[in-house]
Amino acid sequence: MTRSPSSARLFAALVVLSAAACESPVEPPDSAFAQLTNLGGEEPVWSPDGTRIAFKSHRHYYSSIYVMDADGSDVKRLTNFGREAWSAREPAWSPDGTGIAFSVSGLAGDPYHEIYVMDADGSDVERLTNHDEGSHSPAWSPDGTRIAFHRADLIAGKYTSEIYVMDADGSDVERLTNFSEGWLMHPAWSPDGTRIAFNFRHDDGHAEIYVMDADGSDVEPLANFWDSWLGHPAWSPDGTRIAFSSNTDDGNGEIHVMNADGSGVEQVTNHSGSDQHPAWFPDGTRIAFDSNGDRPYEHREIYVIRIN
Repeated sequence: MTRSPSSARLFAALVVLSAAACESPVEPPDSAFAQLTNLGGEEPVWSPDGTRIAFKSHRHYYSSIYVMDADGSDVKRLTNFGREAWSAREPAWSPDGTGIAFSVSGLAGDPYHEIYVMDADGSDVERLTNHDEGSHSPAWSPDGTRIAFHRADLIAGKYTSEIYVMDADGSDVERLTNFSEGWLMHPAWSPDGTRIAFNFRHDDGHAEIYVMDADGSDVEPLANFWDSWLGHPAWSPDGTRIAFSSNTDDGNGEIHVMNADGSGVEQVTNHSGSDQHPAWFPDGTRIAFDSNGDRPYEHREIYVIRIN
């Protein structure tokens, strides 16, 4: 079930469309490589039309969700929960561009992250999940009717996480995986909605990227790498490739691209810092990501690179 748009939301969408008809859309930088933020930015995700990027930032001390134009201009803060909720993160645009799902901890006294959704201007915030151990990494299905996510569970004194899916209003929650060990994270739908890629971190620290059918069947590994916290698979818009982050021989995290079957792995960034959270531009010609470059790990900025 999709969110039923209110009359105010429909009016706002008409205003935006009317304005867009009168103005040229903001394009991402045409250079092969560009830095988009200077005050901190992580977890970039393009709007479906490619004119804006949602991201998280600590630039006002607490982690909040922001949005900016595709060239890094016109930055706006969407969430401002203050001390009550200190970590809003993991933004995900709805396929029609009217909403953004995200996770946040601290709201309503919850110590763990839960998934919320809001209008693309930051209004009308609604809670979708309510789980004792938290829910993370919302990812919309291409038709906008369902949201995949990973949920933590405490089983026999040991934390694990599995991939789940729910309707876009938070109902009809269904567990898709049953690994019962390690951490399954960062689900990503294929553009045709038939497959879901995700990151699996074993208890020994060995991490892999897996893919499965959208109903949880036909699970298979695609890539292996040795870093507990990297992965973040992202499908190309045409569904033929998957971008992800992985450590290289020098220990730095870099963005890689592989074919959807796991073959043809290619490194596309080469920085001194740790590059993470790849996000494809809607036409498949660019990838946005975050990196600390030569700065301390926690000082991350958003960049965009052209892809052949």
